[in-house]
Amino acid sequence: MNKIYEFPLNLKEVKKYVRNPRRNLKTGFEAVDQCSNGIPESCFTAISGRPGMGKWSFSASIACNMANAGKEVLWFSLQHNLETAYQKLNRQLKMIQNMNAHADKKTIKEHLMLTDAYTNVHDIINVAKTTHELIGIDCIFIDCVEFITVGEKNLSRTEEERIICRELKSMAKETGISIVLLVSTSGQVEWRGGDKRPLLSDLRYSGILEDFADQVYFIYRPMYYDFIEDEEGRPTIGRADIIIAKNRFGKVGEAEIRYDEDLDFFYNKRLKNEWK
Repeated sequence: MNKIYEFPLNLKEVKKYVRNPRRNLKTGFEAVDQCSNGIPESCFTAISGRPGMGKWSFSASIACNMANAGKEVLWFSLQHNLETAYQKLNRQLKMIQNMNAHADKKTIKEHLMLTDAYTNVHDIINVAKTTHELIGIDCIFIDCVEFITVGEKNLSRTEEERIICRELKSMAKETGISIVLLVSTSGQVEWRGGDKRPLLSDLRYSGILEDFADQVYFIYRPMYYDFIEDEEGRPTIGRADIIIAKNRFGKVGEAEIRYDEDLDFFYNKRLKNEWK
C-alpha cells in the first residue's frame, strides 16, 4: 500500500520527495539557449518552418552540437534515404568544424547515429528504447512528422497525429530521452498579411502538436518573403529569427542568429534577443 504523507512536512522531509532538477541539453546557439534554457530531458520539442526556411539545417546543427558535447544523439531520417541524409549531415559537420575551433568531427560522428529504416511510430519507439538501454540516448531527432505512420487502417491523419504525439510524449516521459520532432508550418501563413511571422496556430495539425509539445521553435527568415528591412528599418539580409513560441520549462521570445542561404547554414552568432 502506498504511504500517505500528512502535511505539514518539514523542509528536510520535503527535499526527499522533490525530483532532481532537469538536465538541459544545449542547442549550441548561445542566443537561443539564453532565451529557451536549452532542451530539457524528457522534453518533447517541435521545430517548425515553411519548406525551404531551414528547419532541417537548424535541427541538424543542434544535433551535431549536442554530439560534439558528448551527448548520444539518434537521428531518424524519414524524409531522406540514408545516403542523402549522411551527405547533408556531413556538409553540416564540415561547416561546424570550420566555424568552431572546439568542434571535433570524430567526436560528433562517434555520438551521432543515423537511420532511415523506420517510419512506424512503434518501430521508432522500440529502436529508441533498445538503443537507450544499450548506450543511453540523450536526444532523438525525427525528420519529420508528416512521414510517420501508425500502422492502423481507417484512421484520419488527425487521429494518426494524435496517436503519434501521445506515444512519443509517453516515451520521453518514461525514458528521459528528449525528442525533437521536425514539422512543417501550415501554408495558411502565406495568405496572411503583414510580416507573415508564424504563430502556434500555424503548426500543422494545430491543436494536437500545440497541446503535446513542451517546446515549439519556429524558424523565420524575413528574406524568405523578400522583406529586405524589418519594421524598425533594419536590414534583414543574412538574418534568421528563432521564435520560441511555447516553452514549459523556460522563457518564450525570439533570438536572432545569422543564416547563409547559399550554404544553407546557421551561425552561432548573437544579434538581438527578446524574451519574457
